Amino acid sequence: MPTSLWKAEGEGCLPSRIREEAADKPQADGEDRDALNAVSRSHAGQRSGSVGGSRKGEAQGITQTIKLEEVVYGHLTELNGKFKLRATEVTFAPDAYLGVHHHAGPGIRYVLSGEVTFTEGGQATIYKAGDYFFETGNLAHTAQNKTNLPLRILFVEILPKDWAGPTVITPKSQ
Repeated sequence: MPTSLWKAEGEGCLPSRIREEAADKPQADGEDRDALNAVSRSHAGQRSGSVGGSRKGEAQGITQTIKLEEVVYGHLTELNGKFKLRATEVTFAPDAYLGVHHHAGPGIRYVLSGEVTFTEGGQATIYKAGDYFFETGNLAHTAQNKTNLPLRILFVEILPKDWAGPTVITPKSQ
């Protein structure tokens, strides 16, 4: 099982200075968990990555940067030390495509700029700059930037605290 780069100290999380120093050091890969090859192997410890590949269950023209990752501690004691929140900025180049996938955990998405065509259950929805949407994590879907301008989305996800790999997962049937 992959180990987490972010370890809790006592009742709090690592200070920002230590997180930033640790983020600059590579981490061993651990299990792949059938993660989408194209999501750049952006494991914790690597701050950004790019994506490439075909449209069959992979991604094309996408980069991502993990902006923040924190183990959960607070008043919801049943969550303390078991989960982490990860904020990732994802950029889709014009005509970029992320094939059929789901996620390791649920999350809120916020479209920073551009627009994304999000298709789930055969229904396409276009989200534009300023829009929020929620993904449960367990439902397969696709995402595409069908415009000629870059698309930027902020992903905020809750994950198991030891999750170190990409959060995009190809369904086993792919």
